[in-house]
Amino acid sequence: MSSVYLTILPNKKNVRGEYAIRFAINHKRETCYIVTRFLVSSLAQFKNGQVIKRPDAAIINTKLRNLLNTYQNRLDEIVNPELYSCKQLKDMIQHADKRDSATFKSISDEFLHQLIEEGRGSYAKMIEHNSRTFLDFCKGDIPIQGVTPELIDGYIKYLRRKGTVSDTSINIMLARTKVIINRAIKQRLVRYDVHPFIACKIASAPIREGHCPKFCVNGNRIQL
Repeated sequence: MSSVYLTILPNKKNVRGEYAIRFAINHKRETCYIVTRFLVSSLAQFKNGQVIKRPDAAIINTKLRNLLNTYQNRLDEIVNPELYSCKQLKDMIQHADKRDSATFKSISDEFLHQLIEEGRGSYAKMIEHNSRTFLDFCKGDIPIQGVTPELIDGYIKYLRRKGTVSDTSINIMLARTKVIINRAIKQRLVRYDVHPFIACKIASAPIREGHCPKFCVNGNRIQL
């Protein structure tokens, strides 16, 4: 059974020696964390999921309790949670309030931040370059819901008209664009009746840094 609760990690201190209060999501014997902006200066200031021994404890506890209730409600609303990993559940309850404001750039920027934190800087630069090119085509940021098969088809034509982009590079850029779209879908930031890449299907092997997948454009398979 999945659960969400408040905790701190005794071995995780910031440079000032403070501890961040976190929401812990426990699922399938794994635990993922959502870090809050609230800090305690010592382990003695946090007990049984509550802040204690400080003058603003009541205010902080009220804010944390409200957010905990929100996360718990979102967790309860997920149908068949056993289908998801712990990290997927964390993303789903953390980003549910971003659905209406989710844009291609906001999702791409968040992914870039994660890649950099994971030490995958070279892949982050590739994603950043691709996202910048896609947004140039769109003439600015767009809602993630606004990405359609027609828009992707237009993006392919835009890349081909540039004349300086090879077919191989076009396919790689399309693959990286699809990574952002699928990330939004997994985080439940968007629901598509028709997937934007319905006419451009990447082979079942996952895209990895340094990995060149087989790619199909309008039924034509190309080995990258």
